[in-house]
Amino acid sequence: ADGGAGGVPDRCGALQRSLLCCVRLLSNALCGCEEAKLAAVSLQLPLLLQQLWAISRGAPALRRALMQLLCNYVAHCAPAKCSLIAYSDARGRCLIALLVRAALAEARPPAAPMALPLWQLHWRCLQSLATAAESRTVLLRSGCIGAAPSLAHRLLLGAKE
Repeated sequence: ADGGAGGVPDRCGALQRSLLCCVRLLSNALCGCEEAKLAAVSLQLPLLLQQLWAISRGAPALRRALMQLLCNYVAHCAPAKCSLIAYSDARGRCLIALLVRAALAEARPPAAPMALPLWQLHWRCLQSLATAAESRTVLLRSGCIGAAPSLAHRLLLGAKE
């Protein structure tokens, strides 16, 4: 008895709002706290992050909160950065590879382009990850480092117009 056809979207919206609150709380707890980050590594946070990645695809607010959580998790914490390559999805992609894919993705009709602030969060997280040798290996294999100069060039050309 969900009250009609609107029940399923209502439950999905409620779930996303609840997840958003949890993700923001976790993000704040990890911000600048190495002890919390190391605890999150031992609790296998990347497994949860991969599940949230899939769920947040069509939910910009949740994706933004997830990106902030990811940035806080890996900032100045080598074990957290390394933990992101320890787990992969059903297609064998680790969270770093998923992040690169989203950052490099071209807008494809009918999909709207990623909002600029969210796109910038993706790149900020990649900047932090590039400081760890394990992450750099994934970034090199994914083509991210090779794509960065041409992307910067396109951005500069767009700014001149």
